Amino acid sequence: MSATFSRTLRSLDAGHGRRRTLFSLAATTLLAGWLVWFFWAEIPVHLVTDRGRLEVEQASHPIVASVAGTIVASRLSLGARVRTGDVLVQLDDRLARLSLEEARVNLEDRERRLEALETQMRAEESSASAEREATRAALAEAEASVAEARQGLETVEHELEVLERLAQNAVARESLVNKRAELAAARAALASRESSVLRVRQDRSVVERDREVRLAELRREATVLEGEARTAEAARRRLEVAVELHAVRAAIDGRIEEAKEGPVGAMVEAGGRLGAIVPPGEPRVVAWFPSTALGRVRPGQAVRLRSSGFPWTRFGTIPARVVRMAAESSDGKLRAEIAIEPSTVTQIPLQHGLPCTVEVEVERLAPFELVIRRIGRLLTTSGLEEDAR
Repeated sequence: MSATFSRTLRSLDAGHGRRRTLFSLAATTLLAGWLVWFFWAEIPVHLVTDRGRLEVEQASHPIVASVAGTIVASRLSLGARVRTGDVLVQLDDRLARLSLEEARVNLEDRERRLEALETQMRAEESSASAEREATRAALAEAEASVAEARQGLETVEHELEVLERLAQNAVARESLVNKRAELAAARAALASRESSVLRVRQDRSVVERDREVRLAELRREATVLEGEARTAEAARRRLEVAVELHAVRAAIDGRIEEAKEGPVGAMVEAGGRLGAIVPPGEPRVVAWFPSTALGRVRPGQAVRLRSSGFPWTRFGTIPARVVRMAAESSDGKLRAEIAIEPSTVTQIPLQHGLPCTVEVEVERLAPFELVIRRIGRLLTTSGLEEDAR
């Protein structure tokens, strides 16, 4: 009996020894693996921000009322596709159209009066041309008459000179008296005709001076009317723009993704936002990081995207990559543009405006480096707290 019990105890001791050996070997293996992992493994370090938003490549365009007014028609419907120039909201423009019609009538009146003045000036110029021709003809006739009278005078003078040399008897003397009388008449005729030439020239000068005065007055009136017509034209164009501003049009092609409720009859303020149009394009993510991310977040780094509305445990994450990173901060934030990987398949609807949490892999570190970094931060924080006390 005692021999059997001794063998049993030895068997138990041997079993415990083997288990201790196996346990020691397993513990040593685990410790060695842990040490290898602790010193040589690489763990990705992520920089996380919840200020991410899915957008298309082109920025969305707001639908804004340029002027205040009352809505008389609206085509704002979420999801509706629109093209550039489509009227989305029509504001009441009756007063603007009445003003435009008044400006058009005013402009037409100025144009008609200006046209009448131009016709009158052309008639004056045509009449002046005809009168100049008539005056030139009359002057030429008068000058020809003067030449004829002068020639006759010269003939009489020559005949008188001959008679004076030949005057020997009473008959010759009588002829001489008659010739002298004829000479006086010829001189008087010449003077009369020269006076006629002078009178024709003076009359022509007076007529031309009067006509120049009339034309100058007509030109002055035409200049005034031209200025008024230009002013009326500018007013017409301004009112056309004012009428056009009452039609809120689509500035780009795209889809209405935001629409403010505005029933017919509602008032809108100038500059009031009525909605937004999202243009077609590939989706991207715009994220804002703290300024401390400068130099850590760089183009080409891998990104994981999550959305709070779609739990990652069920819908997973969306792989992406940093495309552009701002070098200057705005209000202490850095803008980053992130492109979704082309081959991504996900159940999350990639639509404009979807909020995202962005995780950027900024580096890979061994666990011991992370521990050392953590200890350094704790020591730095403790030192700062002691300095503050």
